[in-house]
Amino acid sequence: MFCSKCGKQISDGSKFCINCGEPVHESVEATSATEQVTVNTTSTLEDVEKRDSTQKIKGYVFKAGIALIILIFAVVMKNRTMEVLDGKGSAIDLLGIPFAFCVLISICVHVYAEIVIPIVGRKSVVKVQELSEIFYCENYQKLFSIASNCKCSRIKNVAYDELGCVLVNGKLSRYTLVIEGGKVKIVCKKNNYRTATEAYTIMAYLLKQSNPNANINAIDIEKENTRNANLYRYSIIGLVLSFIGLFAVSAISEKGDKYISFVTDAVQSDYNVTYGEAFEKYFDEEEWIYFDYEGRDIVEFDGIKESEKYVVQFELFYDEGYFNLYTIEIDNEPQNELVQAIIMTAIFTNSDTTESINDVVETTVVEEVEEGNISIGNFLGTWQDSYSQRCSMNITELDDGTYVSIDWANSASDGYLWTYYVENVDNGALWCTQGIKEYYSSTEGGELEYGTEYVDGTATLWIDSEGILHWEDNVLNEGAECLFEKCVY
Repeated sequence: MFCSKCGKQISDGSKFCINCGEPVHESVEATSATEQVTVNTTSTLEDVEKRDSTQKIKGYVFKAGIALIILIFAVVMKNRTMEVLDGKGSAIDLLGIPFAFCVLISICVHVYAEIVIPIVGRKSVVKVQELSEIFYCENYQKLFSIASNCKCSRIKNVAYDELGCVLVNGKLSRYTLVIEGGKVKIVCKKNNYRTATEAYTIMAYLLKQSNPNANINAIDIEKENTRNANLYRYSIIGLVLSFIGLFAVSAISEKGDKYISFVTDAVQSDYNVTYGEAFEKYFDEEEWIYFDYEGRDIVEFDGIKESEKYVVQFELFYDEGYFNLYTIEIDNEPQNELVQAIIMTAIFTNSDTTESINDVVETTVVEEVEEGNISIGNFLGTWQDSYSQRCSMNITELDDGTYVSIDWANSASDGYLWTYYVENVDNGALWCTQGIKEYYSSTEGGELEYGTEYVDGTATLWIDSEGILHWEDNVLNEGAECLFEKCVY
């Protein structure tokens, strides 16, 4: 007897096929291959198509579901893109636009390969029908033998089906070979462009196997159909990769939105207004973005005020529930702490407070200078250089004396440090000794490296009649151009 799946001969009484492992049923055991074909030769093409119609309906339902999901996704992405272009979305969402474009391109290619080609061209379907008109076979036994010995790479295995027809398992689908009027017809369980090209390839090989003199080149047909099928494959790959990119951008965007809201929704208690409301009211243009810099969560604001570009960065400590002002730049120039305080006050009061703060500083110090009452107490505190806007000075009184610390930042990652010990105060000036000049720079790991340029330096500090603190280093004559103003918070 013969196996109903692979068609190979097996011993009578066997429970399983030794070739494919298929269980042997009693009905098969009692029937030889010849008898089975004889019983089922009455099966027609209509019988096979009716049997496979359920599978095709499931395929159509599946495609309709996929199309609906893609349509919903396209609408969501369109709305999201419009929000970004209108300035209502996060800037990180802009990264999703190229991926969305790739999705649309992949969908177009997919629709072209899946629908347009079969409907408009139908070349493979027509050619399969043409081959069926010249492919003759006497019976299913011979057809089974031809299919079993065929060298087509698209054929995985061959068997008889329950109707007695020959069943060919291809790489993409299953195909039923039906003999009708002496001609061989092929019916596919799946109806699409890919399976049509595979069916055309299989039929070409079967015809060539049946009639070596047939005027057909099966190898060339297989190469051409493989190239056409790749179009579908590439569209699927592009679609999957684009979806992965979109989901990744969506995840980043969601995180960025959460962190941005953490800043914009925060209320400045002194003014009873949120950061988002204050910044929106103060600046003509605004944009909030989030980025991760070496493990540090940064929310950045970019805005325009009176033709000047402002960049304000906040460092977040989300788990701890707070954030700090990290830096403010105006036209790419970092601002010192005094200017930052002035800017933040102006933002939350929607006014220019520069003159009022300067008046407070000048009135306090100038009066002391005019009265000749300059003492160490007038020097203590934090000073900012209004000339370079890069240099800050801290004068601190400790148990063992008074110390001066000066920080000149070249950038966010490198600069110079000076430290002095105040030896004495004479005629309203500080005479400093034990001066040390160091330089620092940031490593790739984010840590600071220090180096010493000189030690045992000296310097002089004094306050003029306008309340400006001057610094002159006596080693390299540095600091003469600095104009320090005292910070008031």
